[in-house]
Amino acid sequence: EGNSSMFVVNHVSDRFPEQIGTLLGTAHNPSSKHVFRNATEISQGDPHEELIAAASRAILAKNSRWDGEELLQPQQFTFSRSAALRNQYVKCSWREEQGLWSPGGADCLQLGTMSLELDTGSRWLLVVVLPDGALNANALSSEHSASSEIELMTSNTHVSVNEARISASLIFFGIGFICVFISGTLAWAVSDPLQRMSNDMQRFSEIVRDPDCFMPRSGRHLDVAAYECSFRKLLCGISAFSRFIPEAVVHRIVYGECGATRLHVKHRVVTIMFSGIRDLNRLKLSEEEVAEVIKRFHIIMTSIVEQNDGSIGEILDDGLLVYWNASSDIEDHAKKACECALQQRKGMTLLRADIADHLESLGCDGSMP
Repeated sequence: EGNSSMFVVNHVSDRFPEQIGTLLGTAHNPSSKHVFRNATEISQGDPHEELIAAASRAILAKNSRWDGEELLQPQQFTFSRSAALRNQYVKCSWREEQGLWSPGGADCLQLGTMSLELDTGSRWLLVVVLPDGALNANALSSEHSASSEIELMTSNTHVSVNEARISASLIFFGIGFICVFISGTLAWAVSDPLQRMSNDMQRFSEIVRDPDCFMPRSGRHLDVAAYECSFRKLLCGISAFSRFIPEAVVHRIVYGECGATRLHVKHRVVTIMFSGIRDLNRLKLSEEEVAEVIKRFHIIMTSIVEQNDGSIGEILDDGLLVYWNASSDIEDHAKKACECALQQRKGMTLLRADIADHLESLGCDGSMP
């Protein structure tokens, strides 16, 4: 007796704010005998009235005021009856007894609220008070049992994960050992070709000397950086060599054609053209300026020769000796030589303007024959 009740409180009243908190009715007291009063007041000797006062004080202690926004939404919470009578809100805690979870005792109560809107500016608060655990004791006990099962499953999962990690580590080391064994076998199988390559590169290093490059002279471990440096020097040398020897001849030498590395005679019909700068000595230029003129001439004319499949046979001081069909087969080589000559005449016009601008920037006479 005196552990459960249901009552209604006027908790929002815009027109009559003094009626906020008034107890409007209770389930254990017929409305014809009800006396309107503040819900937090206690009637001496009536356990139901004391329960209503404790629940009302717990609501105010938790939400501060009857017309607060928190009470507009449904609420459910537990509270200590003795603490509520002292105008304090203390949440009850459950306890475990013989493996089951039980409510916090006779002093612990469970409370639920729901706000009912009557009209604009008026709301009643329906309050239900029950002994703690009256509705959800079994559910909470089942929840605790489920939590225990989950913890046990989690522990078993950790054990399985650790075992899987150990197995994975063993497999990883096993695969690593197999890979090392296979790598060693392959290294041993290809060591002889690599050693021969090392010897060849050693011979090449005797020809191409560079203090920034190092070529290993012993051991079976090859210095890749040294090989890269040597090959880079080789490519630079081939590139420089092709500037003075027809490119087709350089290709045959690099690809190891037997006839390209020895003197031999081959009868061919060739076209020969000579082009140069006329009366270069008439220009009153310094040696540096003459070298700049010749350099620009060679750049433009060499480009035109290459576009017409010609081969530079010789680079003179102020001219070029060009062959067609000499080192490689060129169709219509005589026609291409004539086209190259006409293009060079047009190129000389551009060259004169370029050299004139350059000489004028140096303060010299820009006229050119």
